[in-house]
Amino acid sequence: MSYVGTPLLAGAARTLADGVATAIGMAGLPLAAALRLATANPGRFVGGRGTLRPGAAADLITFAWQPGDRTLGVKTVVADGTLVADQ
Repeated sequence: MSYVGTPLLAGAARTLADGVATAIGMAGLPLAAALRLATANPGRFVGGRGTLRPGAAADLITFAWQPGDRTLGVKTVVADGTLVADQ
């Protein structure tokens, strides 16, 4: 769920995958906006992570999601340019 009128995403005890899906389903946010709340916005507080820049090591995930899903089905995780999980 989001705090109405702010760019904050609540629910720290849940996974980000669950929080993004909830923000889409319950708060009615578009997928892009929910992903931005979970990545770029908090990334500003930890040295600019959560955004892509040419030539910089990336943090990425690939996932499966359909409207109505309660979570994102995380497939691949790349952290600081290194593959850390691949399903």
